[in-house]
Amino acid sequence: MDQPSTRAYLAFLFRSESGRIARKDWWLGTGLLAAILVIFELGWLQLAPYANRGLDDRALIDPGVLAVYCYALVFALAFLLCGISFFLLSIKRLRDLGQPTA
Repeated sequence: MDQPSTRAYLAFLFRSESGRIARKDWWLGTGLLAAILVIFELGWLQLAPYANRGLDDRALIDPGVLAVYCYALVFALAFLLCGISFFLLSIKRLRDLGQPTA
């Protein structure tokens, strides 16, 4: 039996709404998405104190604060993409259970 590549399987799990998946695949996908968000959250907890500043504290353009806000932007994008991926993953699981998806 021809096994799909890991890249193709991940694209099926997180980027496609067609198909069905078993409980094990749903839990693995959910765990992967949660791990990604936990890593980003731990990074944000380390950087968050540098995001609060007034204009009297530092220069108008501070590279450190700019880097923190860029990280926050990437974190927000990752959060949205993980939410969309979770939705697509759950649609496949609901379809497998025979429940309505709309």
